[in-house]
Amino acid sequence: MDEFAEIFGNLVGLAIILMTVAIAVVFIGMIVAPIGLVGGGTLYYLNNIHVPEKRRREAQQRTRALYAQAQQLSPSFDQVEQALFEAGIESAELHRIAKVLYQQEGLQPPVLPPVGDDPIKLARYQVELEKFINAAQPDHYQEFERHLIWALSEYEPDSSDESQMFHSKRQRSKLEIERLILRFVNDDGLFKGLTDQLNENYFAENEVMPSVCKHDDYVWSYLKNTPLLPLADVQEMVGLQDRMYHTYLLGSSGSGKTNLIENIIAHDLRSDEDCCVIVIDSQTQLIDKLAKLDIPNTTHITPKYNLALNLFDVGYEEMKGRGIEGETLINKTVGLLSFVLEGMMWAEFTNPQKTIFQYVIQLVISIKGGNINTFMDVLADGGHERYADEISQLDENMQRFFAVDYPAPDYKRTREAIRRRMDGLLRNPTFRRLFSATENKIDMFEEMANQKLILIDTNKPMLDDAPSAFFGRLFIALILRASYRRFGGAKTERPVYLIVDEAHEYFDRSISDMLEQARKANIGLIVAHQSISQARGAKGGSNITDPLMVNTATKLIWTSFREDATKFAGSMQVKAEDILTLPQFTFGMHSRKQGFAPVKGVPRALEGFEKRDDSQSLQEEMEEKYGPTLKADEDRPDDDPDAPHASGVPNKPTNDPGGIAVPPEVEVI
Repeated sequence: MDEFAEIFGNLVGLAIILMTVAIAVVFIGMIVAPIGLVGGGTLYYLNNIHVPEKRRREAQQRTRALYAQAQQLSPSFDQVEQALFEAGIESAELHRIAKVLYQQEGLQPPVLPPVGDDPIKLARYQVELEKFINAAQPDHYQEFERHLIWALSEYEPDSSDESQMFHSKRQRSKLEIERLILRFVNDDGLFKGLTDQLNENYFAENEVMPSVCKHDDYVWSYLKNTPLLPLADVQEMVGLQDRMYHTYLLGSSGSGKTNLIENIIAHDLRSDEDCCVIVIDSQTQLIDKLAKLDIPNTTHITPKYNLALNLFDVGYEEMKGRGIEGETLINKTVGLLSFVLEGMMWAEFTNPQKTIFQYVIQLVISIKGGNINTFMDVLADGGHERYADEISQLDENMQRFFAVDYPAPDYKRTREAIRRRMDGLLRNPTFRRLFSATENKIDMFEEMANQKLILIDTNKPMLDDAPSAFFGRLFIALILRASYRRFGGAKTERPVYLIVDEAHEYFDRSISDMLEQARKANIGLIVAHQSISQARGAKGGSNITDPLMVNTATKLIWTSFREDATKFAGSMQVKAEDILTLPQFTFGMHSRKQGFAPVKGVPRALEGFEKRDDSQSLQEEMEEKYGPTLKADEDRPDDDPDAPHASGVPNKPTNDPGGIAVPPEVEVI
């Protein structure tokens, strides 16, 4: 019974518990569950909708705030460009480099915020804004701008230098590349992207600086993957420097040598410098082109005009009256006239020839009105006896020579040889016309002092080889003789630029002395010809290339001949291949200050000048100013075959239609 009661009691307790649980479940289902659902929904809303939206709004607000701050700080590239222009940096290439560095520095103004709610994009954009804000702080930007201008300023092409004549493009040297790199390396944290790449390139080269690297690919090795790579090539305008120390120009046929000379002349004529330009050329095209230009104060000397030329009219009496100074001038004059006359011999003077020339020249310049005919007459048998009065006025040594040595058989053979050579020139009617005058109307000292352009046309097609060379040598001698009169005020005398094309036709072994003489008188030469083989055939039989290589500060060359390239390469401190691989019309130029650079003249450099309306007017002006006032034959009676020459010597029998005696064949000694 008790056991049954205990079981019944347990069942009742269980029922009570179950009922309680059921009542609780019903209560919770009716009261707690809705509250839980509401609470859970609230939590979900807060965590998945409200908070993200709040963060999005905060991010957008921060982005807008950063963007506004960045916009206030933003130094646009226009501001950088303006600073560059104000500093005189105008090159488009330098501006492009500056823009890349400006962007790498984080100074690029921010773009508009990204569209959409992508938090990752917004975060990245905020990072970019913060970087920009840090970089664009006034102190940092000002330091960047200052260093950028300093670093780039050295590479702005100089377009204001009046010595510039040619376009030049070359690769910078190893030392120049090193200097370029070091201008951007700094300890201020500037140009970090650039300096990191430069350091990477440097370490790839085993920490060897460009100036001492051993390979030729140094530009790419040290500047690859940097905005500085375009600066490896130099494109600039360059000109001739140290012009009073002379220029040697060698250009093969088809090289553009004449065009290069035209560029030099065009520059000198346009320059504000008060200078005189003299051009000597035998090929006529250049001279004719220049003669058509309307250049004030132009002198045009050509065998086509009727001019009074007398190489022996040198002002002897004036020089004689100047004491020791006059004696020096007489000696120099005799030497220059020997240079002129030696050209007709096509070989160096022998000692007897040199003696004859020097004594006869001194006699003829002392004779009033003495000219080329006088020179020929004195060389004839007994010709000197007609000038006993003039000889008696000379010094004792001169008198003894003409009395004792001159008539001797050995000297007679030499005189006949010289006379025959001279007669070869006088057979040319143009030559006779030009040099029959008893006076010389052209004073090169006055010409160089007053004229802007002097054209000396030696016109080989008209005169032929020997007379053309004689004509050119005469005016070179007149220029050099005038240079002695410039010595006293050489530094204040206006510069003279003498351009001699086809120079091998005129110069000989004495060119070294002539170059030195010209330099002292403020006369700068440009000596041009086509090849070294021509120089070997220079008048006097000597090679003029060696003295030209030594005595010129600037060299210009374009050639396809290895011999010529090798000869110049040693003096220009480059390899022969550097010369042989130059493009046509591009010359290699080397100066003592600039080193080696390829240069190119602009085509048709003279086209911009105004042309003369009437070319005939220039001829009329020249003949009126420089034409003969009295021809040598005007006072000779036509009916007296024994009437004296203007020189005073009786006419000789002749078998030459030009009226000049032809000596018998003789051996040149």
